[in-house]
Amino acid sequence: MAKPEKKASVRRYRRLYIIGVEGQTEEAYFRRFMNQRASVKVIPKKGRSSNPLSVLNTVEEKLIEQKRLGQLKPGDQAWVVIDRDQWESEHLNQLFTWANERKDRGVGLSSPNFEYWVLLHADDCRTVKDKNTLDAALKRVLPGYQKNNANTIPITPDSLREATSRARRNLTDMPNSLEQAEEGRSAFTTVHFLVDNLLRDLTRD
Repeated sequence: MAKPEKKASVRRYRRLYIIGVEGQTEEAYFRRFMNQRASVKVIPKKGRSSNPLSVLNTVEEKLIEQKRLGQLKPGDQAWVVIDRDQWESEHLNQLFTWANERKDRGVGLSSPNFEYWVLLHADDCRTVKDKNTLDAALKRVLPGYQKNNANTIPITPDSLREATSRARRNLTDMPNSLEQAEEGRSAFTTVHFLVDNLLRDLTRD
């Protein structure tokens, strides 16, 4: 009697996240999310320019490369992670326009900068109004924090849940423009929308 054929094992598809960043802190942070359940490609900016459009161009170049190699599949996501800083509103709104074109794109914008998202891992940031108050809160709450060193950020399952919950109090839905994001807010982030997606993939069975 012939033995029944074994069914070929099917490897679950790992969603690809292409994340364009402007700084070393963001690059080091998102590299901490690399594991076997999601494929995370962190794309640092090219050259010295870190303006929003240069980061976007880097992401688009990577998307073209992945598509050419046949490594871009439905469900994969592309994100631009950038600071509010003093960038022109027009340039930042071009990022939102790009993201609004497809549901698999997003903008991780933090005001005044990415350290606001970092601080949310350990504090509700209610005292943060600008860069000066953010820096003061970082020194008080995370005295060991070192910029560009993700190991000094308390990245744990609990702190990630707390950070996303705190960020969601300010923004429950992804804004469609800079004006929507800034409305009535002196400090905010949309990075939690990206991290929420990552956590769903990284914690699935």
